[in-house]
Amino acid sequence: MLPWSEGADLISAIRSVDDKAYRDSTWDYRNRSSHAIGQRLALGHTQAVTRLVEQATELKDQGDGTFQIEPVPDKMSVSYAVGGTPPLDMEESRKLNLAQYHEARAAYLIYRDLLFKLASGLPKPP
Repeated sequence: MLPWSEGADLISAIRSVDDKAYRDSTWDYRNRSSHAIGQRLALGHTQAVTRLVEQATELKDQGDGTFQIEPVPDKMSVSYAVGGTPPLDMEESRKLNLAQYHEARAAYLIYRDLLFKLASGLPKPP
């Protein structure tokens, strides 16, 4: 439990920035641009080949002439995907980022108001 009631509002507001819906809509642009090669805006494909580390699988004989893919416990494998990441639409990106700006601004205002409230309770310097 947070020591002040506005803390829950602040945490909620912070969590609304870069949420799953935004990451899905932008192909996780913010993270990829910071830590790898992000998508382009409007023109240009990236990541023609992508390396994936995922749960290892194997084919299990079902005894009737068919096989089923099943995970191998505690084992990972590397695979590669070919195809590339298309560029993000410029107008859609603008709209999504404007919405993120408003979310971040709202979180900032809650944070600012909380700081002012907490600071007003501090003793005044002599």
